[in-house]
Amino acid sequence: MSASSFLKIASACPSGCVCDQPSNWKTEDLELNRLQEVEIHKLRGTEHEAALIKRLFDWATMVKKMRVTFHRSVNESKAKEFFQTLQSFSRQEICMKGPRFA
Repeated sequence: MSASSFLKIASACPSGCVCDQPSNWKTEDLELNRLQEVEIHKLRGTEHEAALIKRLFDWATMVKKMRVTFHRSVNESKAKEFFQTLQSFSRQEICMKGPRFA
């Protein structure tokens, strides 16, 4: 099995995954108005992770600093691509540090 095949398998959620339940988390409104710093470790670059972080930016309007660390199984080009995706929906005032690997 190639590394890219493994990554695709590892990043896919199994059926019945908890991240699919409840499905309303994508539209739920939360107020995290005191959250100023975020650290996320061992990202794998999945669609669910991107959706969650996008919602986090919507919910946490006071975030000033975010640091992301990728799982060691994620190759550097995928990490950079995912990090650019995160930056695309980040606010200008957020200082984002990454990609790093754990």
